[in-house]
Amino acid sequence: MVTQNNFFDLWDIFVNELIGDVWLTIFIGLIVIFVLAIKFKMSFELTSSFGLLWIMVAFASTFMEILWVLAILASSAFFFYNATKALNEAT
Repeated sequence: MVTQNNFFDLWDIFVNELIGDVWLTIFIGLIVIFVLAIKFKMSFELTSSFGLLWIMVAFASTFMEILWVLAILASSAFFFYNATKALNEAT
């Protein structure tokens, strides 16, 4: 809350304008996901799954939806990790 004592409080401005902005949070989250995917040399499919699931978590309105997204995330990560490992061993 703005009063005369904290009219120009930089911490409140930072929290309300940067972190509170949903689109900026989604954008920064996607950048972090893609940077980590490049660093750990993940496949495109797994990176796309992480990005899509991050967007789904950001827009989830209930906790049950977030649990569903985490279940999909775990199963897709397991599947793509094993598929990538099998393809690398076959070549």
